Amino acid sequence: EKAKMSVEESLKKMQLDYLDLVLLHQPFNDYYGAYQALVDLYKEGKIKAIGVSNFYPDRLVDMAIFSEVTPAINQLINSNNKVLYDLNDSEIIYGDYDTIALLLELEAENKYVVLDYNGNELLSFPKVDGIKEKPSCSEDENYLSVFYNNVEWVFNVLDGTLMATFETTEPYQPVNVSDDGNVVILSSQNNGDKAIKDSQVFDVDSVCEWVEIKNNVLTCRKNGGHYILDENMNVILDMDCNKYMDAKNYLTVTDNKVAIYQNNNLIKELSCRSVSSSMSSPTYYAYLVQTSDYLCDEEIEDRLYEFYKINGEKLNDKFYKKAADFDEQGVAIVSEDGENYYLIDKNGNQISDMYSKIYKDGLYYITVKDDLRGAIDQTGKEIVPNQYSSVVYRSSGDKHCLIAETNDSKYIVYDVKRNLITDPLDKEPSIQDNYILVNSNTKIQYYTFDGKLIYEKEI
Repeated sequence: EKAKMSVEESLKKMQLDYLDLVLLHQPFNDYYGAYQALVDLYKEGKIKAIGVSNFYPDRLVDMAIFSEVTPAINQLINSNNKVLYDLNDSEIIYGDYDTIALLLELEAENKYVVLDYNGNELLSFPKVDGIKEKPSCSEDENYLSVFYNNVEWVFNVLDGTLMATFETTEPYQPVNVSDDGNVVILSSQNNGDKAIKDSQVFDVDSVCEWVEIKNNVLTCRKNGGHYILDENMNVILDMDCNKYMDAKNYLTVTDNKVAIYQNNNLIKELSCRSVSSSMSSPTYYAYLVQTSDYLCDEEIEDRLYEFYKINGEKLNDKFYKKAADFDEQGVAIVSEDGENYYLIDKNGNQISDMYSKIYKDGLYYITVKDDLRGAIDQTGKEIVPNQYSSVVYRSSGDKHCLIAETNDSKYIVYDVKRNLITDPLDKEPSIQDNYILVNSNTKIQYYTFDGKLIYEKEI
């Protein structure tokens, strides 16, 4: 009914008796009913032709078989309503509304073509006689790999560049990408891992059993140990005995002594020191070091924490009884007396109030004061007051929320980035991409992020 009303309204606005072509945009919801409404209008002479867009072959064939009027055209249209291809003589091998690229089989031209979502051609290649298997694709972030006839192509789809191509007996898929996009890790089922850097393809399986990018650093596992690789994929640093910022800046711990290296040069040695946090995880902004009186000739209080910069200088003049490593947001949780906690920034300055406890949850920091919970952000600003029995972080898509539970078991959702707050809800909500879902034993309710009830149904 909505489809029919829409066409008739368009005819009225344009002051026309008929339309040459109407497209059904995509096979979602009741698209059979919508198509039948267009068929009725076709019979009435108000539409001269009916087409569809973004229909997979099976949906298109199904529509053609079970409808009185066969679709005249099947177009591939992107989110900006740009027509990328007429699919009458084509088949979508790979791609949907969430992928970064599309792989089409062009029957008339006997070839395959790969498009980005602006319709730009990334790659085309002929079909090979005798090969029954169709090409395959996989992706990670903005990176796409295409496999056909024992050849792999790897693209940066965002800028349309071919990063590398190589021969292989089975497909690879991108699984890990550095922040700057200069290194891409590829994995296959049987052939092991490869790394692409500066258009070079490295067979990292000959070096490591397993490869991963952490903190923009290429790391590997070998013989039960963890190591850092240099730009040529050579093992240069044992992560299990060192704390690292990147491949050139790190500290080592031996015989109750910490040594700090900058650009692979020793710049600072600290006696009677150790590192208590995980050695194989990356460090952000400053090294967290702990005093140790074990085998120490100095008079020193044991188990005090301090921070050192990448250049070996002390971050500030503080010793802390409790401290955690800096996180990727440039914030560390510290306590000078072991009872009152606050946040410091990467310059070592206090940026928050004191709390009896602080712990990170997602993007935010949950605070405890007088046994009540609240939350602050990475600047130390209070975003949820300390008046709740619990506060938890939940996210979906681009929605980052905090759910606060009151003492009488009501729930309030704080959409922090958009500064939206709901009224108290009776049941614990679930955060979805576009709405808040509350599911009780008797009904399901849908709310906007400012707390408006938009729909509910009994169950």
